[in-house]
Amino acid sequence: MYEPDAAAVAFLLGSEGQGWLATAERLPLTAASRLSDLAKLRVGLPANLAAAVLEQASLRRRATAKFSRAAQMLFSDAALQQATSEVVGQHRASRFAGLRVADLTCGIGGDSLGIGAQAAILYACDLDHTRLRLARHNLAAYGLAARLIQADALRLPLKLAGLDAIFADPGRRSGARRIFVPSDYNPPLATLLSTYRGVAMGLKVAPGIDYEQLAWVDEVEIVSLNGEVKEAVLWTGGLATTGVRRRATTLTASPNLCLQTSVSFTDADAPPDCPVGPVGRYLYEPDGAIIRAGLVRHYAHQHGLWQLEPLIAYLSGDHLLVGVRAFYVEEAAPYSLKRLTARLRELHVGVAEIKKRGLDIDPDDLRKRLKLSGPHSRTIILIRVGNQPMMYICVEEKAAAEGSAGILP
Repeated sequence: MYEPDAAAVAFLLGSEGQGWLATAERLPLTAASRLSDLAKLRVGLPANLAAAVLEQASLRRRATAKFSRAAQMLFSDAALQQATSEVVGQHRASRFAGLRVADLTCGIGGDSLGIGAQAAILYACDLDHTRLRLARHNLAAYGLAARLIQADALRLPLKLAGLDAIFADPGRRSGARRIFVPSDYNPPLATLLSTYRGVAMGLKVAPGIDYEQLAWVDEVEIVSLNGEVKEAVLWTGGLATTGVRRRATTLTASPNLCLQTSVSFTDADAPPDCPVGPVGRYLYEPDGAIIRAGLVRHYAHQHGLWQLEPLIAYLSGDHLLVGVRAFYVEEAAPYSLKRLTARLRELHVGVAEIKKRGLDIDPDDLRKRLKLSGPHSRTIILIRVGNQPMMYICVEEKAAAEGSAGILP
């Protein structure tokens, strides 16, 4: 995993390094072209610097999915993997508006970008001097600056009374291995809590964390971008929303990272009460943020929907709800491979999206066994309802997923 050393960073920050980066960006930068790309750079550079330029050019190209100014930034491989899109960072940073904030684990500055645009004062902290140099450069790419501090996240040379809030994105990797247990984070969540007790905190964690075990957290926010869950943030103190324990935020952005919509739903918006019943006219797949935040039943109550099965996240209703994946149910029947195969053949279905919950079925294997052929497409949803595997042959309502939340008139 690529981590630029001090010599490489010094070169890349200089005018000569910037010139070579511009040259490298015109190369193919694919896995197949790697050796030839490196050979072209080594014509004018020693091996170590040629490798550093090639790595940075490749990282910049990958980073365009997360940062609008990736072409002006510098990265490490691990930092880019853990970094969240700037769209998500800007949303998160709105809670720090006008505050004195310390980003305890700033790394190359990915999260500091959003906070720096909102905070009254930003202290960007990291133990690694080289990463701080990258953070300064990346902040400058966005016209931002911070007070950089080289220090251990747990031993800042700052008086806590001078801070309104802290943000931390603890390390969640050990080499190539991902870490899922909060006590193994670097630094551990419990240690952060004890060190900064009394200071409002925003802690970015993996979305799959068992936050129900963290009684000290005031609000958990799960954030998705364009339908994909990106992160969970644990909010405490004045950064949390009064009366809210769980929040799901769904963001949509254009390919050039311009925010298009932002919708939040919380456990304070509706009670967790919804009926269980047979399938209606439509099936709905709530956004992953709703599911991870444990708000499926709240969401169903808010929109007049019901569950097919208490532990299954799919919802059903007889009205077309927009702003959520909606599937018109053409047919519902007990699952039978023979019956499903015959029906899809009758419908001339050549393309099928297969989704399943609560059943030990491999969608790819099932698709092969169906031997699809024809000009039409369908979504097949397989769900265990009670002890009965059920199959639902559906047509996705594309317009509904693209609209703003609400009921179509």
